[in-house]
Amino acid sequence: MLAGCSIAQTAAFKKKPESAVTVADRAEAWNAWVEWTGSGGGFPSDEWFFALGRCEQPGNGYAGVAWDTRSSSYSGGLGFYNGTWSQYAPEVLANPPGNAGDARWQDQVRVARHLYALYGPSPWGCSPVAGPAY
Repeated sequence: MLAGCSIAQTAAFKKKPESAVTVADRAEAWNAWVEWTGSGGGFPSDEWFFALGRCEQPGNGYAGVAWDTRSSSYSGGLGFYNGTWSQYAPEVLANPPGNAGDARWQDQVRVARHLYALYGPSPWGCSPVAGPAY
């Protein structure tokens, strides 16, 4: 479930029955909420994710992160396990690429915020290096 975006809320936003709500509808409602609140999708900040990415996948990309990293197990600048990306990216993004390394950094952070809302920093081995979320 998208944090702050239940199926009932999405149905009301899209003016359609709950049974007709799609993942794309929920992603659109989530993105509209993020823009309306100016929250960036929640906590923690982009800077925390940049620090996390510099540990997970350091490189020459934006904020010192290799956002386009691709491997058979972990991909993207935040080191998403490929199965995790496949499971959670469609809950947040309307048309996510099949691999995190093919997604824009903003979309990788958006999916990571969703994971953080569900599980805290535990999905990332580098979270102790990034420090307390802010």
